Amino acid sequence: MISFIYFSIEHLVMFVNTAFVIPTTGKENEIADVMNNFAKALQGSEGLIRVHVLKEKGGNALVGISMWENEENFNRAMARLAPSPASRSKDEAIHETPTVVRQFIEI
Repeated sequence: MISFIYFSIEHLVMFVNTAFVIPTTGKENEIADVMNNFAKALQGSEGLIRVHVLKEKGGNALVGISMWENEENFNRAMARLAPSPASRSKDEAIHETPTVVRQFIEI
């Protein structure tokens, strides 16, 4: 499968963060809500270009994608919005597998 990320020419994407999640059966809506709420909380963050939460076509895997002007802005936003230990343990209970986080830089 080939995936493409398109972006406006006025923004040069320097850093992309992705999070792949397989929800526990019956918890799909709950984890989708968690991811969508986090995406909404990112809105207005310095250096954020775009943020998306996507659902696998024909499946239940979810992916969160955020595009940033640079990694420093991403790190500041994550520090500001980092979930508490209590919410992390709740999130883990609704994941079938651990979240896979991958980060990309433009080359």
